[in-house]
Amino acid sequence: MMRRMPAKRTFAAEIYSVKEVNDRLVSATGRALKRVFVTGVLVDVTERNGVVKAQIFDGTGKLTIFCSKYQPEALVALKSIDAPAYVAVVGRIKAVDGKIFVRPEFVNTITAKEHELWLREAIYATDKALSAEVDLPHSEEERQRVVDALERAKARLQELTAS
Repeated sequence: MMRRMPAKRTFAAEIYSVKEVNDRLVSATGRALKRVFVTGVLVDVTERNGVVKAQIFDGTGKLTIFCSKYQPEALVALKSIDAPAYVAVVGRIKAVDGKIFVRPEFVNTITAKEHELWLREAIYATDKALSAEVDLPHSEEERQRVVDALERAKARLQELTAS
């Protein structure tokens, strides 16, 4: 029986840092990313020619997701959610013509508390990945963008827990 690769808790800023290395997408933290688990605020949903494009803001940036009839569960979910709303997305990262996006497998609405828990876990995972000594094809500037995004996420978590 073939097992799915686990989805990694990942911020938009890290997703947009990926580079293709030996047929793998590697982020500026050094993590190989294929399936990701992202939460944030669904801020926009548009549909054109049977393809739904959605924007999710996770505190580090806006993540673009695209789905069509080939992702029926995600398509139905996105069409039924009124923005703005907290959502959780599990999907695969795609790189096409230099553009990075996520093709969702699942989209669900979540509570602010669930988003806060995800944020805490994603901060931990990103911190852990950044502390590992790995040889990366990324510039120091690209890595610093992820570090800066992580600091914004930590500040967002403090805002959420203070209220």
